[in-house]
Amino acid sequence: MIYAFTENFILPLSHDEVVHSKGALLSQMPGDMWQKFANLRLLFLYCGRIQARICCSWEANWDSGTNGTKMVPFNGNCSTSETHRGIQHLVRDLNKLIVENPAFHKTDFSDKGFEWVDCMSADESVLAYVRKADGFGPKLMVCANFTPVVREGYHVGVPCKGTWAEIFNSDASIYGGSNVGNGGQVQSLGVPHHGREDSLKINLPPLGVVVLKHLG
Repeated sequence: MIYAFTENFILPLSHDEVVHSKGALLSQMPGDMWQKFANLRLLFLYCGRIQARICCSWEANWDSGTNGTKMVPFNGNCSTSETHRGIQHLVRDLNKLIVENPAFHKTDFSDKGFEWVDCMSADESVLAYVRKADGFGPKLMVCANFTPVVREGYHVGVPCKGTWAEIFNSDASIYGGSNVGNGGQVQSLGVPHHGREDSLKINLPPLGVVVLKHLG
């Protein structure tokens, strides 16, 4: 965050790279295949803006033959895979989410558009922050769980009391997830936490991100 509000730049995700045997993003994720896809969804949500196409899990194969080195694609079609289609749906909906919520883009280059809520939970590997654009719509709370463990009833501070709607969940079944969530919305507890005037108890999906919008 040191340079976030003093320099304007883009940090691209390297994908479909064959140099140094890096492979596609999916192949670089840890864990079993479910965790690989969950980690990929988590990465896309945490980075926020996805401009590039979705990579297939199949990577190009370099073959040295008598006619010289050539690139031979592996057989396979990612469009036939439910899990790959889930990633495609996620990126589609994420782009829509960003466009429809000014808090995600109106104040990108100002510290007035971002607040840390919880960046000290090393044991739980959870990050929570607020995105906002005063005068352009409600505040958004983003909570990310970087472990494969479900965090039930996770206590997180919020800047406003009232009802918070879950408007995005990377663990939704349509994206290939396990559908751990918060039933559509959560009511604040009236209890201060994380230095905020109120707080929520929410369920955080494994290797997942939830986005909550303040409804008032």
